[in-house]
Amino acid sequence: MKIRDKQCGFKQVKMKAEILDTLPINSVVDYDGETVPEGWEQVDDPNTYSTDEVKIGTWIDGKNLYKRTLVYTYSGVTSLNETINPNLSPNIDTVVKFEANFINSTKQNANATGSSFGVWFNSPTILRISSESWDSSKTYIIYIHTYYTKTTN
Repeated sequence: MKIRDKQCGFKQVKMKAEILDTLPINSVVDYDGETVPEGWEQVDDPNTYSTDEVKIGTWIDGKNLYKRTLVYTYSGVTSLNETINPNLSPNIDTVVKFEANFINSTKQNANATGSSFGVWFNSPTILRISSESWDSSKTYIIYIHTYYTKTTN
């Protein structure tokens, strides 16, 4: 199972076969024990990408941090100027970070073909996607890895 240190500072934890290690706050580690140790919580692997909401840790304000990958597909277009409600969560508080990339139907990073592309959040419920110089004979897939907190967990 994956566990995360939810206390401040550094601490030692028994990992495997009596090995002790000192880990920084919010460290996520593999743990082979039967139960979650005191001061730790079970979390999903932060390197997992999913279109479902995944709790990956705690943000600096103490709220749970979640990650969700949004996927949008467009065909037969040469440009976009979209405003979308991404429906991340009914009680979303703050989008703290996002990363976006896109590929075309030949699995080529579309930026390498001279296309331009922009993604931004006007608010936690308003996502903007803009592009130009796309090849209308190809399908484009946009991946937006979104990290956010909620008003309530």
